[in-house]
Order: sequence, then structure tokens, then C-alpha cells
Amino acid sequence: MGAGAVEGRGSVRLGRLDAVLAAGYPQVPEARVPGLYEEAVISDRIRLAVPPGHPLAGGEGPRDLAEFAGRPWLLDRASRLGRLALHLCADAGFVPDVVSDIGDMQAVFGLVSLGWGVALAPDLAPDRPGHPVVRVPLKGVDPVRRITLVVREGARNSPPVAALLPAVREAADELRRSARDRRA
Repeated sequence: MGAGAVEGRGSVRLGRLDAVLAAGYPQVPEARVPGLYEEAVISDRIRLAVPPGHPLAGGEGPRDLAEFAGRPWLLDRASRLGRLALHLCADAGFVPDVVSDIGDMQAVFGLVSLGWGVALAPDLAPDRPGHPVVRVPLKGVDPVRRITLVVREGARNSPPVAALLPAVREAADELRRSARDRRA
């Protein structure tokens, strides 16, 4: 079952779900939900996805986010990643020109690859086959996404959750290895 981080945490707290993986962005703080245990699973950097051949996609190192002011942006304003984008753009001195309010990363990558706009993207979000994008590091900011496993505090030692935690850790380790291999 897919759920946003806030909805997922609420569903776990109410017992509708036993566990949920939730993404958080330290630059966009959120209130802690009482009665929940969260274990950090993995974190990854957020970069700017641009189409191949984009003038600012060159390997000249990190780029200033202000260089992307006035360009079309793809983001979901209601999502935490979208709010992070709005926050970072405001800090860089501009309001992004949002041409599509979309949160599905695979759709975003497809549109970015076609030149429809730029978007923030977590490093561990898989590329969309046949729709290449270039992920550009940002100068002066180091946004990250942190993925946590969320369970009810009282259920954290239950047999199902006790079995789930090592499996999630192992999957996160495999994801890290796979991401390292892609970059190599």
C-alpha cells in the first residue's frame, strides 16, 4: 500500500498499517508523531535533474540553484520534496515557474528528459528506462532525503516487526551497493 509520509505515520499510529517506509527532508521539518518508533534506514542526496544536453548539465561541478531561475520546473507542491524545492528556490532568491504539478518521479524523469523542465530528484530514485536525465549537484546546499521505517512503539519487538527490520536493513544495503555500482 502506498502512502505519503504523514498519512503513513498516522496509519501506523492508528493500527491500520504495521509499518511504513517514510521519506523525510531535514530542510523541511515535520512534527514528530507520538507513540511511533522510527529507525533510519538509508539516506541519499537530492540533486537537480536536467535533460541531457542542457547547457547547465556539463561536468563543471556543482551549480548554483539561482542559475535555474526562470526555467520551467516540475514538482508536486503538496509533497515534501515539492516543498523542499520551493524552500530551496526561495533561499536562492526566486520562485520556480512550475509548469507541471506532478509527483510521480518516473513521470517527472520522462518529462525532464524531453526538456519540459527541471526537477529535484533523490539519487536513489531509479532512472526511467529510455528517458535519460543528468543529475546536477547543487552549490552551497546539500539537501538529503532520509528514509525511516516507522512502527508503533509498542510493536517494535513483536515477531513480525522484529523480522521486518533486518530485511529492510538488508534491502537498504543492497540499494546502496546498486547505486554505487551505477555511479562507478
